[in-house]
Amino acid sequence: MYQMLVNLSCDGWFRFSREIDQHLAANVFRAAENGLWHLSATDCGFSAVIRPDGVIEALGRRCQLNAVIGNVHPAAVLSSIQSPTIYQRFGDWYALICLEIVFVAVLFHFVTLMRTFKNSIPLHPTPPIL
Repeated sequence: MYQMLVNLSCDGWFRFSREIDQHLAANVFRAAENGLWHLSATDCGFSAVIRPDGVIEALGRRCQLNAVIGNVHPAAVLSSIQSPTIYQRFGDWYALICLEIVFVAVLFHFVTLMRTFKNSIPLHPTPPIL
């Protein structure tokens, strides 16, 4: 079985912004993260063929009508399926567990801070010395 990522995007909304560059960077990251070929076709952004290791093999010009021609090697796809990434194995659970760890750490810090503040306030304030 052969797998690859294909992204069809309408980047015309972001014609003169950095969002087009961010979309290309996200596509490179997704290819490397999943270890799959990534084919990106856009109307006004960067159309690209990206290898499983995140290297851009072919790149079209920004906001111009052109054809991007690149070679996709399915044999590289087969090797990447045998070793899935953490995100492919566990999905969003990994992110949720990390978020819970951060929440517990912040809560622990807040409770410790409140105890320290509570202990620093004297129960019977001493009158000022004149």
